[in-house]
Amino acid sequence: FEDLVGAPSSSPFNNEALLPPPPPSPNNLWVIKDAMSNGAGGVWILDQSNVGEFLDTGCSDTATTISTAIKATNKTTFTTSSTKVSPAATTTTSILHPTHRYIAQQYAWPPTLYHGKKCHVRVYGVITSSGEAFVHKRAFLHVANEEFEYCSGVGEEKEDMSSSSQQPRKFEPSMHITNCCANSHDADKFSGEICADLEKTCSPSTQPSASTSSDAVPLGEYFPSIAASVSALAQRSASFLKGGRANNGFEYLGFDFVLSSVPDPCVNQASSKRIPVAYLLEVNAPPSQDTATGLPHAEALHDEVISDLLRMWVLPKLGIVPRRQLGGWKCVYTPPVEEEGEAL
Repeated sequence: FEDLVGAPSSSPFNNEALLPPPPPSPNNLWVIKDAMSNGAGGVWILDQSNVGEFLDTGCSDTATTISTAIKATNKTTFTTSSTKVSPAATTTTSILHPTHRYIAQQYAWPPTLYHGKKCHVRVYGVITSSGEAFVHKRAFLHVANEEFEYCSGVGEEKEDMSSSSQQPRKFEPSMHITNCCANSHDADKFSGEICADLEKTCSPSTQPSASTSSDAVPLGEYFPSIAASVSALAQRSASFLKGGRANNGFEYLGFDFVLSSVPDPCVNQASSKRIPVAYLLEVNAPPSQDTATGLPHAEALHDEVISDLLRMWVLPKLGIVPRRQLGGWKCVYTPPVEEEGEAL
């Protein structure tokens, strides 16, 4: 696994010999989230060993029921072999609420780590009624409380997964859940509110440091991937925002991205060189401006993002300042001329 801290060279991604290839991706490893929950509540890790907990298994042919459900969920990703469960599980009811809506996302693999722990980055963005999209360079890195272990909860076991003796695997939430609101209660393990910078890239003189929470972790290598996702969202949501042009409306958004890597398509297949990617988990509109700790460096990050938003969009539209000042905002999408709103 790549780790943002402790790399012996300038970046986890600039040296193909830096790290061995990551472990192979586990089959059928998914994250399920209750769309009606918040604050890290209603999140489960699902694989073949515990799928029975999420299905109504009252029918006598439990293996067939589970197999059919797996294949129907995603024919191209899930395996098609039947999954056996113990007789005791045949009378269980799904732990999912029948009237709630759920989102299933395949587990991003391999996860990029921070001090050996899984992490995600909270990114701040704006999509305007004129169709532009912006991403701010300041961000937060949110880190799980427990070190990430491949073999103890996420990896595949060598034993036959179709065996009737296979017991549901225990997934430790503190190893997988990275939200501050879920982890800040444990002062001994909580990593704090870690500032990140999406403009800076890692260099020998700016190695990521854990000495203080206020040191901004350079995540510039992930910015192209993040920008691409925000740009795509702006294009797909343009028709919903045009109605706000009359009052110069905008959407202030909080994006949660999990960090990972993929093989570099520009090198031969024998190379282990990988490139960083960021997978979009969810979008919060608007994002919370509360901090988990109230520490000055965390409050200052929020203040900078909001102050730059005022100078970039609000004050120019009110005529208080003659032209916009981007500050830490970077435009990642501008609509075609025929779709643009009024000039700034």
